[in-house]
Amino acid sequence: MNEEDAFRAMQAALSKVDSHMEDSVFASYLGLVLGCLIQRDSESATFVKSLMPGKTFTSLIEQLKRFKEFMEMTQKKGANLRTLERIVGALQGYNAL
Repeated sequence: MNEEDAFRAMQAALSKVDSHMEDSVFASYLGLVLGCLIQRDSESATFVKSLMPGKTFTSLIEQLKRFKEFMEMTQKKGANLRTLERIVGALQGYNAL
């Protein structure tokens, strides 16, 4: 593999990583919006849960936890992530219903 082929391979890999990152951030923000809308409304939470894959919030909770870890790594120490933690807690509570 010459230098030009290596460069193209690296560009292709970076393009895939970039696309995955965009999808992950979009999913996280969508999860946050959804969580904000249902966090104090058990009737809506039950309805939304019925539409989720496996009728559970588990995939959404996992995505938000990964997003929180990412935010902790990229922000300065002591970043305020209480809203995110509150939403994850609410989803976990609704998941138990």
